[in-house]
Amino acid sequence: MRRPLAIVIFSLFLLSLACGGSSGDGEEPPDGAFQIKVVNRSPYDVCYVQISVETDEEWGDDLMAEDEIIEPGDSRSFDLDEGTYDVMLRDCDAIPVESASEVSSDVTITVGASGVVGLLLDNQSSTEICYVFISLSDNEEWGSDWLGGAESIFAGEQRVFYVDTGVYDLLAQDCVGEGSDLVEELAVDLTDDWSTWTIYDD
Repeated sequence: MRRPLAIVIFSLFLLSLACGGSSGDGEEPPDGAFQIKVVNRSPYDVCYVQISVETDEEWGDDLMAEDEIIEPGDSRSFDLDEGTYDVMLRDCDAIPVESASEVSSDVTITVGASGVVGLLLDNQSSTEICYVFISLSDNEEWGSDWLGGAESIFAGEQRVFYVDTGVYDLLAQDCVGEGSDLVEELAVDLTDDWSTWTIYDD
């Protein structure tokens, strides 16, 4: 997994001054092999867009210009050279809100949607979380890992997930092997606009 968030944020300001490589809607995009479009359907601003070569151990440069944001309802496009990339989107508090892994062709990454609610996972344990499963309580299977293999949640860090309203089972796993269970919460009512799931050491 990539370096902790604090190390990334330390250099975001300098990186944002140095980096371009993006185009807004309605503008002629620079030459590139393919395009990543970020659409913000959440009620909160997206302030950081980091794109890394898939094999890199650290998140790449913030591609947003200084003081630039993707407001609710807006979108932003980024043109990339041929390759395979991981993508991280963060809100203005630098909390991850969406990611994508192994992107190598045109793709649209959407943050939030109409009618969804926010779930903030607050990792107050001393353990890095590599897998998060959020499944409706009446489902028989956990389904896919919501971190998608491109990210993890380090001790003391947070992550936002947007889900449809409903009653869910929640599972967080560590990074040992294919993941060992850390915390399991059953029948969690996620119908409020915003909920927090805090994970502590036992």
